[in-house]
Amino acid sequence: MGKRFNVIGAILVVMLGISTAHADEPADVREAAISFARALAQGNAEQAHKFAVSNKTNDTFIDLVAPLAAAETKLHDAAVSRFGKDGASILTTGTPGEAFNQKYGKDPGNLEVNIAGDSAQITAKPKAGQKAEGQPLQLKKVEGKWKVDLSKLQGIEAMADNAPRLKAVTKAMADTADEIQAGKYGRVQEAKMAVASKVKEELSRPQSGAKH
Repeated sequence: MGKRFNVIGAILVVMLGISTAHADEPADVREAAISFARALAQGNAEQAHKFAVSNKTNDTFIDLVAPLAAAETKLHDAAVSRFGKDGASILTTGTPGEAFNQKYGKDPGNLEVNIAGDSAQITAKPKAGQKAEGQPLQLKKVEGKWKVDLSKLQGIEAMADNAPRLKAVTKAMADTADEIQAGKYGRVQEAKMAVASKVKEELSRPQSGAKH
């Protein structure tokens, strides 16, 4: 009788262990998504890659958006340091990385998780009286770890098409930040105009590999 209870006890321990693991899965999915979103918004491409499935779509997205987010932060900080609180107005819109972070990286309790095997979906809960917006974020379990996979998002391929403009904006922001720090501009409006001018100039340059 004692042996029988020992066997039953062992089975219960295994079952409880499985149950606990399953209960933690939604938290693991949320943590992976939040870590990816935060790394992206901070301009940390290396860290973002750790929390993303390695494929062409994800790699392209990260390698375009992370530098853009880093340049945006650099420009914002330079402008505020030089012009005070008025300097914050140099940026009128956030980067895709910051938008991603606002949706997925701020509040874990705002994220609903649905898991099916080695695939998961995350959706941001809509505010009271509003409908859910946007597509769910897809994640896959790779070698036991949940990772973000953007490849199935509708319209994600447009990131590659917009690469020249995103790179131009990134360079314009970073270069203008350096010029602000060097004291080139006396007013924040001058720095704003410089960013726009530099973007236009960069886009007018012949693209490497372009056909003539």
